Amino acid sequence: MKKMFFCLAILTMLISMVSCGSTENGGTSESKATTKVAVTTIADSAKDEKTATTASNGAEKSKDSAKSETTANDAANSNLDLKEEERLFGGYVDTQGDVLNLRNEPFPTADIIGTIPDKTQIDVYSCGKAGWYCTSYNGKSGYVSADYIKEIESYMGNASAGINVAPAPTVAEAVEIRDALNFADELMTSCGLNTDTTQEYVSENGNIYHKVVDGSFRSTADIRNYFTTYMTESYISSRYDNLYGSSNSKCIDVNGELYLEYRPIGGIYSFYNDTPVIVASENYEEGYSIKLRANCYGSDIIVVVDVIREDERWKIMDVQ
Repeated sequence: MKKMFFCLAILTMLISMVSCGSTENGGTSESKATTKVAVTTIADSAKDEKTATTASNGAEKSKDSAKSETTANDAANSNLDLKEEERLFGGYVDTQGDVLNLRNEPFPTADIIGTIPDKTQIDVYSCGKAGWYCTSYNGKSGYVSADYIKEIESYMGNASAGINVAPAPTVAEAVEIRDALNFADELMTSCGLNTDTTQEYVSENGNIYHKVVDGSFRSTADIRNYFTTYMTESYISSRYDNLYGSSNSKCIDVNGELYLEYRPIGGIYSFYNDTPVIVASENYEEGYSIKLRANCYGSDIIVVVDVIREDERWKIMDVQ
């Protein structure tokens, strides 16, 4: 009996020791596992931070690179190398009074690097993209929409032959020539200036004149200065000999005041407000012709005005 009790005691002790050992081992294993998980989490977190930092650095680098590239593109496009062999024609801006945007790339959303006023004459170059041209204005080279560019029909025969041909008149200069021609026609038909019909002067030969009340012209000298700005002396003498300076002049000075002959009759020209067409003159080697559409007694005609460069201006040499 004692022997059995002793064996049971030993067996109980062994079971107790085994049970305690399993709990310790299990705890250690759990602790190790927890530690491993914690270490792994920290390691993974560090790895993620590095990845995020790398991605962030990459993004910043990419951003800097893109910025650098954009700056380089802007610089390149604002100073395009416009080669003569790529020149298409001489043209002018036609925006109906608005300015034309000069962009750094041939796209409607590209950055605007400058603006070109309406009716400005420009050299037009190929850019390799449909609907766009290259040009230069105010020291900047860029791209403009082809929708707002009109060609000046320049004749290159003289230039190719080695003759020094002056640059063609601008559209604005051509319009001034048209206005001067129209004004001269009106004066020759006793129109064109506002007059006071109550202040009348009758010359010795019976011509009736009315005092001019237009502030722009106060004497025949003003009339002469105007026309010599837009016409050569030879053209004035051949067409407007009676405009001023003779006994039968259309304009005379009376007591220091300008008077216009009163004899209202119909004029020759009635120009349309079209954009003038500018071509090289067939009659003058270094001149140009300005083609103007007019209404002549109900019929449309083309008036050809030959101009030459004189005193730093384009002046009328002949009208056909």
